[in-house]
Amino acid sequence: MDRRLAGVVVLVLALVAVMVVPSITGRRTAGSAVVIALPDPPQVGDCLLAPITPSSGPGGWPREIPYAPDGFGDCDGQKTGEVVAVWDTPAEANEAARSRLGGPCYRQAAAFAGLVRSGRSTILPGGAADQQVAWKPTIGFVPYRIVPGEVEQNAGQAWVACLAAPRAPSTYRGSLRDAYTTGDMADAFALCWSGHDLDAVPTVLPCDQPHPTELLATGWIRDRSAVSSSELNASCMDLAASIMHTVDPTRQGALSVVVDPFQLDGASRPDAPLSVNCFVTSAGLQQLTGTVIGLGAGPIPFEQ
Repeated sequence: MDRRLAGVVVLVLALVAVMVVPSITGRRTAGSAVVIALPDPPQVGDCLLAPITPSSGPGGWPREIPYAPDGFGDCDGQKTGEVVAVWDTPAEANEAARSRLGGPCYRQAAAFAGLVRSGRSTILPGGAADQQVAWKPTIGFVPYRIVPGEVEQNAGQAWVACLAAPRAPSTYRGSLRDAYTTGDMADAFALCWSGHDLDAVPTVLPCDQPHPTELLATGWIRDRSAVSSSELNASCMDLAASIMHTVDPTRQGALSVVVDPFQLDGASRPDAPLSVNCFVTSAGLQQLTGTVIGLGAGPIPFEQ
């Protein structure tokens, strides 16, 4: 072979080797790993500003929301919900949030709203618990289970938070925080109805719109034969006075305090448990247009 031809062949083979060998062994690119900064979990009292778009959740939770930090912000303005509890693990959340009578996250929402536990009852601080009726003051909220996003879960985050949002899916002003003790309850978290007969299944109405009745608390009696009607009425009256921050929850007859037992529960024994409701309703034809929780000496929110 001609020396020049042989030289050309060797050169071509060398060039081919330069291109092929790196492809076989893998190309090497200069660089270094970058640590992704993951968002911290939400904190109790954080406010969700973004619209709620939930999916179904496990452990008895009706709704689940992947955490998006940019959806949370300043609590002073309009918001769609407030974080009332945070747990380190899903198992801890499912156990702590369980409440047979109050539903998921009721105890945590109640504590956030300024209520305390006393035996089987939930009461205002300093109040006396009824020994025969286990009362639970009303919080008209829907619990949402907030969980880490997919990236955070892949990185090992497993916390769970509970968001309390009003029953009506809308924005609101004010706060649920300490609302029962300050008396500054947002209308969005009160529960107002078209009537006060539990057996008739009254329609739930927004509390900032005309309504005749507001549900102050639900109660549970272990043995219905152990509590008389007069005792039950007195217990509801005392509870209304505590919740409304007044010694006269009827406001000299302008309002009525009504206790309603759930009679159509199918109970066959005289000592069977009994569910009851404690309402405040307008005593006349005027409708209410706001919550009476924490009313104190202020004007009754009658429709003008």
